[in-house]
Amino acid sequence: MNIRLSSPFKEIIGLEVLNINIISEVTLKEIIQILFLKCPQFKKFLPEELKDEKISKSFIVVRKNQIVLLNEKISEEDELKIFPTLAGG
Repeated sequence: MNIRLSSPFKEIIGLEVLNINIISEVTLKEIIQILFLKCPQFKKFLPEELKDEKISKSFIVVRKNQIVLLNEKISEEDELKIFPTLAGG
């Protein structure tokens, strides 16, 4: 499966697209853990506790234009995109 990274993630990790091999469906939480193992630089964006409300303060993960939550299943055919969280007034 492919994970597309936007700025600043792609500059820090040095890749715009990461390929992760998964055999069966896994949760987004498991994908994030694999991402951390594959790219330790990503750790600075991860909260100590992986919870949806904590993750969303650092980044969002999107699949088919929909935000993906940590407990949602991801398959090999999916493409994920990781964006920084935007804030404004």
